[in-house]
Amino acid sequence: MDPESSVPIKQPLSSMVVRSVLWTGATQYWLFGLGIIKTIILARLVPPEYFGILAIGQAWVTYLTIFRFDFRTAIMAWKETPALLSVQFWLESLMSTWGVLIAVVLYHWVPGILFLIGDVPPMWLSAVWICIFALLGLSVLEAVTSTPRYLAEKHLRQDVIGRLTFAHSLIGFGLATFLASRGHFLAALLADVVIPSVIIGAGVSIVVRWRPALYWSWSLAKKLISFGFTMWTSGLLGKITFQFDDWLVGTIERPRARVWMSSGILPESFYFRAYTAGKMPMDVFAGMIGHVALPIYSRTQLEGQKQLRRVHRHMTWALTHMIFLSATFALIATEEVVTIVLGARWMDTVPLFRMMALYIVARPFWQNCTQLLLAVGREKSMRRTVAVQAIFILIACPPAVWFWGAAGAAVVVSIMALIGWMLSERFVAEVLGAYNWSLYLVPGLTAIFLGILAIAEKRYEWIPSNIWLSTTIKLTSCVLGFGFVTLALERETLMDSFNALRLAITKENT
Repeated sequence: MDPESSVPIKQPLSSMVVRSVLWTGATQYWLFGLGIIKTIILARLVPPEYFGILAIGQAWVTYLTIFRFDFRTAIMAWKETPALLSVQFWLESLMSTWGVLIAVVLYHWVPGILFLIGDVPPMWLSAVWICIFALLGLSVLEAVTSTPRYLAEKHLRQDVIGRLTFAHSLIGFGLATFLASRGHFLAALLADVVIPSVIIGAGVSIVVRWRPALYWSWSLAKKLISFGFTMWTSGLLGKITFQFDDWLVGTIERPRARVWMSSGILPESFYFRAYTAGKMPMDVFAGMIGHVALPIYSRTQLEGQKQLRRVHRHMTWALTHMIFLSATFALIATEEVVTIVLGARWMDTVPLFRMMALYIVARPFWQNCTQLLLAVGREKSMRRTVAVQAIFILIACPPAVWFWGAAGAAVVVSIMALIGWMLSERFVAEVLGAYNWSLYLVPGLTAIFLGILAIAEKRYEWIPSNIWLSTTIKLTSCVLGFGFVTLALERETLMDSFNALRLAITKENT
């Protein structure tokens, strides 16, 4: 079946963009709200060490699936044909099985390889292996359902993905909570990870109605492998930049008086939680932009550099305000948020989270830049950026973890994210012919000012000690502070972005 007939494009691009952004935003904020409730429950039901076991399993799976190529960018950017889709499906499905084979060999011959230094109880070793095999099975499922998902994303069918997201969030929440309440802690965490991919993969496959053909083309396979190898090298570097720290913290057992300056299963639990929370501004508050940036940039670049520069500027401006606002609140109210969401036994997360301040701010901007580079065919520039980050973390992270445990890893990751942002901005400037540093100036200075006020408040205790009142005051201060500065200094840019959105919605309704 021709996939172009199964996911037709009948609406103007502006209409599809608006619909996709709104659907993505709705699902992201739904997941955020429900995720807060789920986190509050699971953090109190599940002992912290189980989160560390899951994180170590995820880190190992990252390296066990090292030989799998991701062809998402090729499907997004290339001309869509039934032959291309079928070859991509068979290639990706086949390559997903390598990780399972490697894991089986390691499990039978050297099961203790999971921990480099230090001894761990046999039950924890078995638990990590259970995580590894469950996540490898999920990787195979994701490969089998990859083509329908790529098609839905390419044609901006976020409405389909959004409805499935609502479904998996409710099912996953119910099942994970039920299992945790019955004492099946590891099963609860695995269900929380596995269910989203299962439901979205199966659901999109049904809706898109694409089926693989028994077709093979060596020329297409070579072309895909050549492109995939380029992306794979970037992905390989990405496995270092975004998983090597977790792997080191979890597999080197070095306990110290302070958990957040130690390494091993328990410190990895707090590091994993801080790292996950550090991605929240990007995943939640800027998710509606991040999820559609690549297809939007891909389509816009066909209209010329001037239009691409305009769209990138508007999206970056909105992203910048979302990130600085959310990150500022998260950093000045970390104790309150951790206490409310996770509970008192998770307070070792607080210093780790604050050490990741640059990571929290820089990673979303790096992601935005790399998506534009991919859209215009500058994947090699993106790879150079990731290569520099990987070299830095390979050199700096092992000694940092050895001497300072999870705290050392948090600082290294923060600096690494800043390096990636600086380099990617340089490459984007080469594409667009101009730098966008001015977009970061006003919200960045606002964030610094509010941070200074928070430090002064901590010293002089201006805010009441009641946790709910303190959280409300800090959140209100951030919203009012950014709102006032935006209206006072960036009203013209705000109105320009608002009018662009209103024009797109007007075209959609007509």
